[in-house]
Amino acid sequence: MYNTYWVVKSMRTAYQYKLRPTKIQAIEIDRWLSMLCAQYNYLLADRFNWYEQCRSPVNACPLGKLLT
Repeated sequence: MYNTYWVVKSMRTAYQYKLRPTKIQAIEIDRWLSMLCAQYNYLLADRFNWYEQCRSPVNACPLGKLLT
């Protein structure tokens, strides 16, 4: 049925690395994470505002209403 050797041999391995940034690098990483968080929150608020205006699911195609 199953070849257990092949299943074990084909498993992927995950590696973890510990970062040891310098103080300047840590400040830069924090700045990037702060900008990414702000962008995510801005886009999420934009999506909520769009939903409040349209009151339709995000995945809905607005062309369906025009065709009927």
